[in-house]
Amino acid sequence: MKNLTPTLILAICLAGGLVSCNHQTINSPNRIVIQGKILNYSDTSTVFSYDTYEFLSTPQQPAVKINPDGSYQLIIETENPVKGFFSFGRVPFTYHFDIKLVDGRDSSLSVESADFRMVYLWLEPGDNLTMNLDVERIPETLHFKGAGAVNNEFVNLEEQEFGAYKHKYLENYYHITYREPDDFKKVTDALREEKLKYLSDYAAAHALSPKLKEAYQTEYTTAAVTSKIYYPGGHAGFNNGRAAVLPADYFSFLDSVTLADTIGPRGIGYYYFLNAWLHKKNDMGDIGSPEKDDFYTYVKTQLPGPMAYEFMAYALARDFRKGLYEEFGEKCPYPDIAQQVKKKYQHMEGMLEGNPAPDFQLPDVTGKVVSLKDLRGKYVYIDFWATWCGPCIKEIPDLKKTEAIFRGKNIWFVSISYDKPADTEKWRNYVIDNKLTGIQLLADQEMHDLYNKTFNIDLIPRFLLLDPEGNIVSANAPRPSNPKLLDLLNNMVN
Repeated sequence: MKNLTPTLILAICLAGGLVSCNHQTINSPNRIVIQGKILNYSDTSTVFSYDTYEFLSTPQQPAVKINPDGSYQLIIETENPVKGFFSFGRVPFTYHFDIKLVDGRDSSLSVESADFRMVYLWLEPGDNLTMNLDVERIPETLHFKGAGAVNNEFVNLEEQEFGAYKHKYLENYYHITYREPDDFKKVTDALREEKLKYLSDYAAAHALSPKLKEAYQTEYTTAAVTSKIYYPGGHAGFNNGRAAVLPADYFSFLDSVTLADTIGPRGIGYYYFLNAWLHKKNDMGDIGSPEKDDFYTYVKTQLPGPMAYEFMAYALARDFRKGLYEEFGEKCPYPDIAQQVKKKYQHMEGMLEGNPAPDFQLPDVTGKVVSLKDLRGKYVYIDFWATWCGPCIKEIPDLKKTEAIFRGKNIWFVSISYDKPADTEKWRNYVIDNKLTGIQLLADQEMHDLYNKTFNIDLIPRFLLLDPEGNIVSANAPRPSNPKLLDLLNNMVN
């Protein structure tokens, strides 16, 4: 397996428009060029967000300058296909559509939401694509020309067909909420077959890339599996906790899943599918799991050798701990994978168990400065949060309950807000008005950057557990809403 971390070369027309930029479009087998005109867009730049279909690729978001006449150019260097999107903002919109209810009756709905002005791209090395559009009328004006045009026409037509608000409403809410288990499985499988036929019919009439066809076929089949896996939890969530009554054979589809032989060329989505499939099979006590409590031991029994190590390599992004990272040490049977893992995660080695956490000195709501060193002698459970973060706010009631259980014990509970300095008063008022307990601190930019880098914090809430000496116990500790947190703390805290 090659080390294929792509180098992004972003060529922006700085002075002379497309003419001067075209001097940089030298033919290269690994080069992708996108250029054209974007009209009626009020900003001077936009962002192209994309993932590369390669092992352990990092999502990219290069900025793309838009000249006064609407011209732009973007160059990407990669050895693998790329899938991404341009976002040109959103405007309020009311959707009107007809649906057939569970009981067979026809119904009409009107939903106030937003029109997300998006353009989706599938790009392969060697593509030289011209893309023109008017932001005010994307469906009518979006036009592709050149190498890669056919692929991108399909990608956007497919999105208009299956990414429409009606489909999202049905897939992400209505079917989950109102359909019983076998009925849900039936409509999910029907949608998969509808998508596969749409792809097959389009490919029969147009010269689609084989890699694009394989990627979409994989996406359609794996999406159906994950939807059925997550249905019970989603159904209960949308029905005030009332669980669906599952037939005894509801999860029988898990045993008929056909796996690929590698993850990387199928994109990060394939890892997420495997993660859902493996966890569900393991939770069900699948025969063949020698140690059900050791998930990664189980993974090795279910995936072929190199693919199991690929899976564990992806898992490190959210489960970076010593035991898993050591799978890629000197004794790793796949040194090429181990080499890429080291390159990807080496900067995070400081967050492994036993390493000291970087010190901080931050103000509390009264302005008093508190440092991590001040908290030595007790365990420290840190909550990284912000007043604007919905999932963070959702954890607060359980965090208060946990603090109450361990009040007076050998542990400090610290909440560090990522609110901006300009929102200091908003943060202070929120803490006071909501009677937040524990030690409440506000991160400055230096601490924000240091902890993000050290602990790979790209999403909040995030929880960190330190020992009484200030060393890391877990850089990704369980959330307060997770019962595992009480088990963990009860085993450690006096």
